[in-house]
Amino acid sequence: MPEMDGYLVCQQIKADSDMRSIPVIFISALDEAWDKVKAFSVGGSDYITKPFKVVEVLARVENQLKIQRLQQALEFQNTQLQQALKELQRLAAIDEVTQVASRSRVDEYLLACWQREMVTQNPLTLLMIQVNTLDDADGGDRCLRQSAQLINQVLEGPDDLLGRYGTLTFAAILPGQSAVEGRQIVHQLRGKIARLECIESDRDSSSDAMPLFNVGLSTIVPISGL
Repeated sequence: MPEMDGYLVCQQIKADSDMRSIPVIFISALDEAWDKVKAFSVGGSDYITKPFKVVEVLARVENQLKIQRLQQALEFQNTQLQQALKELQRLAAIDEVTQVASRSRVDEYLLACWQREMVTQNPLTLLMIQVNTLDDADGGDRCLRQSAQLINQVLEGPDDLLGRYGTLTFAAILPGQSAVEGRQIVHQLRGKIARLECIESDRDSSSDAMPLFNVGLSTIVPISGL
């Protein structure tokens, strides 16, 4: 090899993203430990000294191909596991009934917003909304889904997040919004939830006096140490 030696060739192969996974076997008359160490340090997979026997070379080639097949299978399995993990994380972040954020996602997002607003010194508003809906599973779930849709309609902030925090309770996180803006959202909710078909059609005389929803509102400018 008049222009470059095997070490340089191996380095160039390993530097190429399309070829770096190809195993490289050195065949050399050099039998010093330093030569072998250098071959492996530049990315070589095996080292055969001359004189060699063809059967040995074929066995070592087959061994490298077997290793490569196992590595490819492992990479494929890892990819599948990563995809499954992402899907599990996605499912864990969504409440199955209402299709809004789950409680764990709400807690996670609230902490992230708190830490961000500590830096920006912008207000952080939290609404806790309890919907007084039906007790039975089918009607209750239907009403919760409709409630979640209506609440989402009045959340206009690009970073707002609505999540189901309890059986009948939703949490709305409003980063960067003041108490005045939070009260405006509550006012809009009052009109929308009052027109919920699932509540209006299923009311009876005993529940007529019950408020349609209860809201707790809290606004704070986060500071370190709180």
